[in-house]
Amino acid sequence: MAETGIITRPKLAGNIAARGHWQAIFARAGYRVYPYSIGCMVRTTNATGAIPTHGKGEFAVNDYLIVCSQVFYGDSYFFIPDTGRISRVTGINAGSDDQIDVSPTISVVSGEWLFNLEADGAAAPTTAPDYDGSDVTLATDNAGNNANANKYLSTSQGGTYIGWVDSGLSIVDLLITDPSGAPQVAHPLVTLGAELVAAPF
Repeated sequence: MAETGIITRPKLAGNIAARGHWQAIFARAGYRVYPYSIGCMVRTTNATGAIPTHGKGEFAVNDYLIVCSQVFYGDSYFFIPDTGRISRVTGINAGSDDQIDVSPTISVVSGEWLFNLEADGAAAPTTAPDYDGSDVTLATDNAGNNANANKYLSTSQGGTYIGWVDSGLSIVDLLITDPSGAPQVAHPLVTLGAELVAAPF
């Protein structure tokens, strides 16, 4: 396997003085951190199933997406996944205005994030996704010799997690779930360095 980079986060809670007090909620063990290919932002409020976007992310036809609402807390903001708004990508249109077509139709608001669940393998991904569709390869060692059997990293005490990915990967979106797999928060556009990566908050 090729030389791998590291995706690590010393504290899931981050520095609450600099990052926002809401992050202390997630400083706990047993949470799951799923790295995915990147999504994109909703450009215009829409309810037609043809979603105007800023860019097209890394979506492919037949990927699934979950809409994430932007929530402000003091001077910080974050994205909350809405499990009631999951849809399948049916078309990706480029040109003067980017657009992603979906089915079933979902309502979206400007500034929301379309999180790319990729090719989720559940029997009914729009109502009960398995969160197993990510094509990001995880390893348990920095040489990439030992594959992580899961599609996620588990947090330890204080919310820390560590894992390794292919060296060619530079940006991911992170989905954080509770121990049962219920989505809690999404972190778009997390930049991966060659080695240690800072907190994605």
